[in-house]
Amino acid sequence: MAAKKKPTEKSKKTIKSLDNKKQPAQKKPKTKAVKKVVPDSIPAFRAQIAAKNARHRRRLKRTIRYEMANSMSHGIGAGMAIAGMIFLIFKGIAVHEPLRIVAYTIFGSSLTVLYLASTLYHSLPSPRAKSIFRRIDHASIYLAIAGSYTPVTLIALGGSLGWTLFSIVWFFAAAGIFYKSAFKTGHEFISVSLYIATGWMIVFAIEPLMESVNAAGLWLFISGGLAYTLGVIFYSLEKLPYHHMIWHLFVLAGSITHFIAIYLFV
Repeated sequence: MAAKKKPTEKSKKTIKSLDNKKQPAQKKPKTKAVKKVVPDSIPAFRAQIAAKNARHRRRLKRTIRYEMANSMSHGIGAGMAIAGMIFLIFKGIAVHEPLRIVAYTIFGSSLTVLYLASTLYHSLPSPRAKSIFRRIDHASIYLAIAGSYTPVTLIALGGSLGWTLFSIVWFFAAAGIFYKSAFKTGHEFISVSLYIATGWMIVFAIEPLMESVNAAGLWLFISGGLAYTLGVIFYSLEKLPYHHMIWHLFVLAGSITHFIAIYLFV
């Protein structure tokens, strides 16, 4: 038998090159670059946290100042309402008219409830308590409107017209109180519209009212109504500093004007 030939160096290279052609070169898998989601350094991260805390402290201090101003303004109003009610009750006692005493008491009590509810709402720190007194505060606005109408309708107007207007106003006030009490997140537009509509129902009895309280008394009532209505504008300007306290001052002006009109002309 013939002996097998050993492969030469040349034949080895040829075989190796053929193997390389048969097997394609493997590509290296691509790796996606991971983006940094944290600050470049710990000091930068701490600076961000410090800035955020500083903004929170400034907002908290500003809120406390605003709420102090709001509670103080209507706290003064509560004291004035109680004092005014006492003056009116003594006036009713002096003329020996039980209806006047009742009407004056309803007027003074409604304003007292309004201002006390507002004072507590703005002064209490508990979120739950604030939520409860916020609804009482808003509902008491309807009470104050109806209470302000009571001496006007029952004493100044009187008769069938006075009692009819008295019943209508108190019906709308009761509906508003129910709406504010039953619905936690009612539409603010509906509430404000009902406030204004109920407050200006007196326009349907302008002539009889003028005959009863004369021109000076009528203008005092109209001025008080305008003060309440203009205050609503500032109530809605939430970006204005102390806008709510300004609204409170307009409410105080309206209450004082109506008290003077009732004390002097009703």
